[in-house]
Amino acid sequence: MEYYANSEFGLLSARICDYARKSQAGELSVSDFLSPSEVALARVLLAEQRIAHRGVFLGGYGDAERQKLFLLPSYTDDLDGNAKEKLDTYFSDERDSEICAVKISGSGYRELSHRDYLGSILALGIERDALGDIVLVDEYSACVFCPSKIKEFLELSLERVASDAVRVTDFTVTEEFSANREYKRILSTVASNRLDCVVSALTGLSREKSQELIRHELCQLNYITECRCDRTLDAPCTLSLRGYGKFILRELEGLTKKGRLKMSADKYI
Repeated sequence: MEYYANSEFGLLSARICDYARKSQAGELSVSDFLSPSEVALARVLLAEQRIAHRGVFLGGYGDAERQKLFLLPSYTDDLDGNAKEKLDTYFSDERDSEICAVKISGSGYRELSHRDYLGSILALGIERDALGDIVLVDEYSACVFCPSKIKEFLELSLERVASDAVRVTDFTVTEEFSANREYKRILSTVASNRLDCVVSALTGLSREKSQELIRHELCQLNYITECRCDRTLDAPCTLSLRGYGKFILRELEGLTKKGRLKMSADKYI
């Protein structure tokens, strides 16, 4: 565990170890909202502790990026069902208290951005890890995922976002709810499924510049920093390239007449 102890995720590593001890002692542990990078690392840490089967990651809707970890007590190993089914059956009150949703509605006189909502909420003294995703519903409103205590605070305290007066109300999330993320499709060909080849195709950089970007720890594969230029990729996977954006590699299959791999990817807009 030395790598994690000396990295930016050292605190998370320590927290996972603490959750593991509590799990063995028969307690339910719930994390703050984790970033996608933290979720990816938490999955690795749970696997190392051999308790991944007790972990459930939830963010309030199907494709949430920021999620909480619910780590079930060890005694649930003797109960029927998977971890999600056990959480829903035996810890539904805790689940519902930890992840709620509110709708923040502006007056309609100006468009409001993700940055506007986040900045106004943080200005109230709320920490970022207390908040899940902020999903724009339309130009004038957004849905915010948070614990029940934060939900109540926002309903009482949030009066303005940017220069607009707002109203905060309860929001019911349906199964069809989605972040409606927008993507730009990228179709290209690559010499191989090596990381540096794919990065070059996604960014337009030369192979040498792509290798430099990777070696300088500016590339994340599935939200974990990857420094090996020759790492082979399997689609689908997520690539985050600092300064160039985030991409979902959809397909790497089929050969052109020149023997190059066909690549299909989406870039987050």
